[in-house]
Amino acid sequence: MYRRAHLSRTITLVVALFATVAATSAFAREFRAADTQNEDYPTVQALLYMGSVVAQRSGGRHQIKVFHSPQLGEEKETLEQTRVGAIDLNRTNVALIGNMVPAMNVLAMPFLFRSIEHLQKVLDGPIGSEILDSFEPYGFVGLAFYDSGARSIYNSVRPVRSIADLKGLRLRVQQSEQMSDMIKSLGADPVELPYGQVLTGLATRLIDGAESPTDYCRPICDRENCDCNEQCNECFPTFHVHLWLPAKLPRSLYLETPGRTTG
Repeated sequence: MYRRAHLSRTITLVVALFATVAATSAFAREFRAADTQNEDYPTVQALLYMGSVVAQRSGGRHQIKVFHSPQLGEEKETLEQTRVGAIDLNRTNVALIGNMVPAMNVLAMPFLFRSIEHLQKVLDGPIGSEILDSFEPYGFVGLAFYDSGARSIYNSVRPVRSIADLKGLRLRVQQSEQMSDMIKSLGADPVELPYGQVLTGLATRLIDGAESPTDYCRPICDRENCDCNEQCNECFPTFHVHLWLPAKLPRSLYLETPGRTTG
């Protein structure tokens, strides 16, 4: 669930951070930002707006070049590029970054939060700050969280109204050992695929369905080659959290930037 206030706070945070970086350099710089969603997706639009603010406040000297969709690869590849400094800013998924930063696996657990308000209270508080602080030893700087609501199960075989209905379904999961183990424990057969391959997987019957946030699955269910008979059944309320990851910035810059965590 994206909210204007949350996007605004994150934009303010990152613009302030970039402005601090820019002030330490006499040269113009183009920051590279990655987001694997389509150009019209809220997080990509936030990056584009962020770029316009940075350009305006630096008098055009500094720019954010946004690579949306899988232009620089799927999330797994963009995370590696962020870690080595080829990408400056990255919006990624909790399950994938958990392969590199173990503390993030906590947030990928199912049924962890009672509500959106509970989630935001945890992430905006000391626990959220502690999790973001755990990124640095792994080559990242954690800036902020996003949430996009509960994850849903959708498939082309049968309605999912109970855990028993999951038995034997081949479901796409993110490229995460934890997500695979979780789906397997519910009785389904996990198939690890990048998000960009979900439509192909459904069309070729490699998978019967998938699990994802509601705003991801509705467009997929509406595509003619999906033939899903159960659209966005929210029986599986695992929260989906995003974070911004700027690579290799001096620790003093982000520690002195107010309001690191956002809901």
